[in-house]
Amino acid sequence: MIEIEEVPELRSPVLIAAFEGWNDAADAASSVIDHLLHVWNARVGAAIDPE
Repeated sequence: MIEIEEVPELRSPVLIAAFEGWNDAADAASSVIDHLLHVWNARVGAAIDPE
């Protein structure tokens, strides 16, 4: 299932994706996304249920 948040008009948007599960060794990709959200004061635009 895809959950899309309301996204305002963007100037030069950037998409960064990370995957959970076996290919996210030691939560490396998930942790980087959490860090970037915090550092850039960003927000999630959409999320896909990994199941």
